[in-house]
Amino acid sequence: MKDIKTRVCALILAILTMCVLASCQKEPAVNPPLQDAPEFTGFSVADLAKIDVIYPEYCSNEIYHAGKALCNAIETKTSIRPGIRDSYVDGTAPEYMETEYEILLGVCENREESDDAAKSVRQSDYGYKLVGKKIVFYGSTDESIIQAINTFIDKVVNVCDGETFYRYTMDYMFTSEYAMDSVTLNGTNIYEYGIMYPNKCTLFENRAAERLAEAIADRTGYILTVTSDKSVADDITKWISIGTTKVLDRDTAEDSLEDGVYNLSVDAKGNVILDSGSVSGYVGGSNALISMLTDGGKSVSANISEVIEGKHQLAQMSIMSFNILTTKPDEARINRVVQTILNASPDTVGLQEASPYWIDVLKDRLKDTYAYVGEGRDGGHNGEYSCVFYKKDKFELLDTHTYWLSETPDVVSWHPDSAYIRIMTYAKLRNKDSGQVFTHVNTHLDNESKEARIFQASVLMNFTQEFKDMPVFITGDFNCVSSEKTYKTVTDGGFYDAALIAPTSERQATFPESGKVIDFCFCNEFVYPLEYEVIDDKIDGQYPSDHCPILVRYEM
Repeated sequence: MKDIKTRVCALILAILTMCVLASCQKEPAVNPPLQDAPEFTGFSVADLAKIDVIYPEYCSNEIYHAGKALCNAIETKTSIRPGIRDSYVDGTAPEYMETEYEILLGVCENREESDDAAKSVRQSDYGYKLVGKKIVFYGSTDESIIQAINTFIDKVVNVCDGETFYRYTMDYMFTSEYAMDSVTLNGTNIYEYGIMYPNKCTLFENRAAERLAEAIADRTGYILTVTSDKSVADDITKWISIGTTKVLDRDTAEDSLEDGVYNLSVDAKGNVILDSGSVSGYVGGSNALISMLTDGGKSVSANISEVIEGKHQLAQMSIMSFNILTTKPDEARINRVVQTILNASPDTVGLQEASPYWIDVLKDRLKDTYAYVGEGRDGGHNGEYSCVFYKKDKFELLDTHTYWLSETPDVVSWHPDSAYIRIMTYAKLRNKDSGQVFTHVNTHLDNESKEARIFQASVLMNFTQEFKDMPVFITGDFNCVSSEKTYKTVTDGGFYDAALIAPTSERQATFPESGKVIDFCFCNEFVYPLEYEVIDDKIDGQYPSDHCPILVRYEM
């Protein structure tokens, strides 16, 4: 009896210990892949002489150098250096032929053993395993493949003895934790799908596709292929088609749908199709797909058996950027500037070279429609403004500030190479009808120094990070053309030139005297520019300023 009690107590103690250890587990799990013993069980050290390390034909420099580091590590440990080459195969020469023993660094073209090396592996997962007579590295990104290579060097290469290099029992998979465990769409695992959009996007179908892929990756860890229908991957058998793509059949003509209406359907091959005739519809339809696939707990099984119709309407508005020329205007030119603004009737206007005199005049002439924010670059009501006017009946002002484009942006200051003090002013506004919040930033960069402009643009980008989760516009006279680094500083900061992405765009010089475009309207991913226009209308036979204002109509 005493022995039985002792055994029972020991068993209970063991179970409790295991529970405590399990509850303390905070790191993502490392799960060796479960598989039956393969016919080929691994490599000896001697086999390294006939092994090639294979990297994808179009891989990044980082993957290539990680492959070389693997070869170096193997040579250091065993004195045998495997070959290394890309996955290209044409059968004309030994160096272009697949060999029996290989180490595959991720998804390598012409190697069926690596076909699933990324598809079913999630964003932060990585590992390696024996597939046939090849060691395959798994990962859905370059970073995860490199992590797998580094782990292999640590756990396999650095500990191998003089005889055994690798056995299938050493297969390794690091599995992270995600908000969702599994997602199926019409009975197929979501990672089996790709997302496709038309090569000639006219309604921002590509952005809807990218948003859908990002949402799936964020919740599930699965990174889906997103591509235009110009280049379709052969290894993907099912697609989510955003818009009219040339490889899919459909029954609904998208141009027959009303503004904001979208349809979700499935074709005879099981491809999911999102159709709309408007930007609003594609935004609404992609939102519906995101909700369908990512709402509902750890596991979701979504089904589209019949056509699902919905409607979504984005706000349609307009924005203007206008350098009004600081010289003191006569009454005729004042009227031309005021009339230009009122004729276009933008919802918000960013003005440059607005002297205190201009501000006093425009504040009075536009007071029935617009309010404004900003201060002069010399502080207070002194020096030129880079102000923002906004329709006061349509928007509520939530926040505003003027900053100096220098190392001390909170006080009157300037870059040492800048010919003048330069500033930016922002207005954070709420649409009184829809409740949507956005920010309009307006600026005027230096006219002489490229170095000063680059620095001023970097200050601008640092500031806009504060508003990265909402629609943001940046208007202004940037005193540079699109080939300069100043422009690239803005576009590298996550902003798009509205002139380049608007489906309807009438591009011409904004500073006619030079024949150059130096005035821009940039926007972030939450804004959909529809029409871009350079206003070159004369009033009473004359232009209102030496710059032509730009007007962008958009949805957001």
